[in-house]
Amino acid sequence: MADIDLRLGDWRSALAHVGEVDALVTDPPYCARTHAKHNASRGSSYDGADRQRLSYAHWTPEDVAEFVTHWAPRCRGWMCAMTSADLALVYRDAYEAAGLCSFAPVGVYQHRPRLSGDGPGSCLVYLMVARPRTAKFARWGSLPGLYQSACDHTGIVAGGKPIELMRAIVRDYSRPGDLVCDPCAGGGSTLIAAATEGRRALGAELNAATYGLAQARIGRGYTPVFGAFAE
Repeated sequence: MADIDLRLGDWRSALAHVGEVDALVTDPPYCARTHAKHNASRGSSYDGADRQRLSYAHWTPEDVAEFVTHWAPRCRGWMCAMTSADLALVYRDAYEAAGLCSFAPVGVYQHRPRLSGDGPGSCLVYLMVARPRTAKFARWGSLPGLYQSACDHTGIVAGGKPIELMRAIVRDYSRPGDLVCDPCAGGGSTLIAAATEGRRALGAELNAATYGLAQARIGRGYTPVFGAFAE
């Protein structure tokens, strides 16, 4: 697809020379507890795709702080990062420390029943958003406090998000023509969503195998069909 630049490598090096972007929309690794529980329960999933092993490392509060500190002065608009409950308030505090206006967690509802039967199922991922403290963004408009989405079934990367979800987030937090950056691109959903919505897309993926699958997926293009979404 046109207007997608996906680079291989850690975001610190692959995107080191990026000056500014208009919006950052990303789904980085979650906390150690979430990764451990996911990997311990893999193989018992009702849908298969979301229970493949998380092969990438979890993030710590220090990783979040480094990430936000790096990108806050380089992002002209909204910063949007998905995470688990344990890191949600870490993002909020990091946004505030960087001088941004942060908001309460925005829920992303993707229900997964707890098949062990010992408690409630997992329903929410937390979208942590922040914006510059300027009049332009204070007049941006009212945005959803909750998104509802199916789970991703591509199997490219565990925990990936479907393109239709990322299209909705891209529409809400950027404008046509903007440069949308995903430093943790995974299977490329955010980048494809951005290009489909008339944005330019830039991202990085650390894992070489995942990068190759994402590039192939980008090359195939993406076509919405009859109100649904086909890849």
